[in-house]
Amino acid sequence: MRNYVPTPATPGEQAFAHYLDSIGMPYQFEERHADKAKVIDFRIEWNGGSHFFDVKDFQSPPLRRFGSFGTFQPCKPVRERIARCRKKFKEYKEFCCAPVFFNDGALAMLEEFDVMLGSMYGEPTVRIPVDVEAGAADPSGMEPTFSGGGMMVGPGGKPENTTISALVTLTTVRPDHDPNSTRPRVIVWHNACARIPFPTDLFCGPYDTHVGLVQLEDGGTGQDITFRGVDLPANVRF
Repeated sequence: MRNYVPTPATPGEQAFAHYLDSIGMPYQFEERHADKAKVIDFRIEWNGGSHFFDVKDFQSPPLRRFGSFGTFQPCKPVRERIARCRKKFKEYKEFCCAPVFFNDGALAMLEEFDVMLGSMYGEPTVRIPVDVEAGAADPSGMEPTFSGGGMMVGPGGKPENTTISALVTLTTVRPDHDPNSTRPRVIVWHNACARIPFPTDLFCGPYDTHVGLVQLEDGGTGQDITFRGVDLPANVRF
């Protein structure tokens, strides 16, 4: 009897395997570990260490014939999948771990800065300073920030889900030199609260992007692009 060898089956798993092949990255799929109950989709060896990736597909539920209107909450499905991955990665705290999100025809905004960072750190909002004596706001000092509800920051700013080193958006792009074809790419959203930081030199293909902490002109820190692939079209922001 032949031994069963698992292979990528879902659209997201197959797409991630295709991406890894495109950058020449060897991987192990659904490899079992003697001391772990949970099986993670992909293991990659990088700079002498194991890195684990679990793929989550986003699929829209079938439309109901009779239904009520509701409010679209783009961060909600992302946070739900972060919660699922938190449980799967619980046994893998000694490793770099990251969910890989793939949009399989869903109404999901996995390439949007505000949605992905809002899912991680809280709802995107704006802070406006107020002149107490004048009793008026000062729009010139307006700055973007995040409120509560994020999966990586709990009440009082306490870090949460620190085992997740980053979120990875798996998508495609049409290159400038061949707009009739597509190339696989990823956007790596680094978790500023991670116990083990995601490697800055992993997934740095010609169409990839990394978003992480950067130093601001005022001396503070913020989130912005830290790596941009050399062949990424200019009209693609992230």
